Amino acid sequence: MHCAALLSEFGIVAGKGKAGLARLMDELRAGTLDLPADAVVAAMALADQRAALEAAADALERRITAQAKADEKARMLKTAPGVGPLSAHATLATMPDPSSSRAAATLRHGLASTPRLNGTGGKTRTGRITKQGNQPLRRLLVLGATAWLRQVGARPEKASPWLRGMMARRPSKVVAVAQAARTARASCGPCSPTTNPIARQPSADPPNPSQGAQQQLMAKSVGIPDREHSVSAIAR
Repeated sequence: MHCAALLSEFGIVAGKGKAGLARLMDELRAGTLDLPADAVVAAMALADQRAALEAAADALERRITAQAKADEKARMLKTAPGVGPLSAHATLATMPDPSSSRAAATLRHGLASTPRLNGTGGKTRTGRITKQGNQPLRRLLVLGATAWLRQVGARPEKASPWLRGMMARRPSKVVAVAQAARTARASCGPCSPTTNPIARQPSADPPNPSQGAQQQLMAKSVGIPDREHSVSAIAR
């Protein structure tokens, strides 16, 4: 049972949001709440457990953030709109083989961010997403896309023509899921050593000008610019 739920049994309700809950915990620890002695002991035990879990979660988040900051591929993924350290770390942890030509489609289908196809009588209609697959990663990408849409709403010049068109004709939640699917599709390209020259491992051989031109041509063929901000350019 949550500490706030236990206190509500005695008519004590926390304020709105994390700030209200924090004030209630402070009052509990200060002993200013009108509670029976046994209820205080039980509530203090729940409050201590909650504080320990929050401290452990903060330490884990700092660790993931440091790992994403040190990883080159994660830094490239964070250039996409709505992708932060947690989303980049989770994407790299669950991404299929990026060298595969089907990596982007496999990732999108694994996230179940593609619409369901309903066909009858020779007509095919797109429906809602199946909401199957990797639910935690899909939630991170959709929440990031939602935050990006709020930024675009305040500064429309940051949006691409595709995103402005989607926002003009579709509901915001549909646009957020579409943006998340677009980001997932773009995440595979820059991490692939076959399609992105930046993601290639450094070679001991001297650079070959013709080889560099071929790599740039290959990158342009899949829609990836030759600069480090390629994920942002594709996903927008």
